[in-house]
Amino acid sequence: MNISFPDETYRTLLKEANRRDMPMAKMCSELLQKAAKIINKTKSDNQIDNQRGNDGRREYRN
Repeated sequence: MNISFPDETYRTLLKEANRRDMPMAKMCSELLQKAAKIINKTKSDNQIDNQRGNDGRREYRN
C-alpha cells in the first residue's frame, strides 16, 4: 500500500520515527492501527447510543 502525505506531515512523521529509532513504515503501520481502533470504538459507541434511543442530540434543561 502506498500512502502519500503532505510534505510537512511527512517531515513530522519522519522526525518522530527517528526519535523512536523505528522505521517509518512501522510507525505508520502502528499509527493506522491506532486510528482504526479509535474509529471502530466510535462506531461501536454510536451503535450502542442508537440502540438506546440516543441520537446524539442532547436536551439541556435548567
